[in-house]
Amino acid sequence: MWVDTGDDPVVVYLAGTLTDGTGANVAAVVRGLVEEGHHDVVIDVSHLSLDDGWFDVLCGIRREARGAGGSVTWSFGPDSATGPLLALHLAGPGHGAPAVHPA
Repeated sequence: MWVDTGDDPVVVYLAGTLTDGTGANVAAVVRGLVEEGHHDVVIDVSHLSLDDGWFDVLCGIRREARGAGGSVTWSFGPDSATGPLLALHLAGPGHGAPAVHPA
């Protein structure tokens, strides 16, 4: 994970595999960014692999941001295997999910 605070909104880049443990770390970082005044956070998942339970982990990250008064937008590249899953599950009706944007 690396964070680019040079732009507005802040972009958090994720790579590797998202698990419950790494998701908790990402959620803590996102909450910290929002508490520091970066209320709009983009999370780039272009290079992310998903482990079992990924949906709950991503929803937890979103809850942390919202709980601190911020918002999350998910971003992915055109060749991302993760992007279509996010678009399907997080942007579907009834989820109240944040926006999902191809990069």
